[in-house]
Parts: sequence; structure tokens; C-alpha cells
Amino acid sequence: MTPGAQARYQEMDLLTMPAEKRVVFLYTQLLVQLRFARASSGPAAIEERSERLLRAQTIVNELLVSLDHEHGGPIAAQLAGLYAFFLRELMSVRGDDARLDRLIDMAAQLHAAWDVAATQALAAQRSAVGA
Repeated sequence: MTPGAQARYQEMDLLTMPAEKRVVFLYTQLLVQLRFARASSGPAAIEERSERLLRAQTIVNELLVSLDHEHGGPIAAQLAGLYAFFLRELMSVRGDDARLDRLIDMAAQLHAAWDVAATQALAAQRSAVGA
């Protein structure tokens, strides 16, 4: 499969997956980008690290704009604040590996929490359909 075709397939997959799984997918991709950025160190890897951090910013921005403030209430507002914090940190991280490590830890914890929540929500939906 060509890279362009693969990208289109992934985009369609992302657009058609349940919202609960989409958030988990975005967090997975965020972690991938952050970990690649962390592994890219030294003067020769500045461009790679910058590109990975830019991709991470794009993912966090997608999480931010996908918040449903009408139905999410205070949780959506708190997540918006958290995502704004992430964006500020990503723009400031540069060569600060300790700061990047903190972001990776936070993203990993959020990923785990969203994965559990998504699994529970989808199980509840299946139970409701089967009832």
C-alpha cells in the first residue's frame, strides 16, 4: 500500500470509529509522537524532534477542538484547560528532556484512563442494545 493510500485509509478509519475509541487512538498517537521526540536527541536530531513535537501539538489541538462543551460541562472545561497546558508545554519543551518526560507520563496516564472509560462505555452500549 502506498503511503498516500495508507494515510487516506487511516483517516477514514479514524472518521468512522466510535468517538470513545477515537480519543484513545489520538492519545496513542500522541504518545508515539512524544516518545519519538524523546528518542530524538542531539544536534543531528533537532529537525526530527521538532517535527514530532509539531505532530504532537496537532494531536492535542484535535483533542481540544473535539471537546463537546454542551454535553461535557465542567469536565470538558477542565480538559480544555489541560489541553491548553499541554500545548504551552509542547511549544516550550525544546531540549528539556525532563519536561518532555513529564508530558509523556501525563499522556500515558490519560491514555490509560480513556482506554478504560471507552471500554466501559462501549460495553454499556452493547448491553443496552442487547437488552
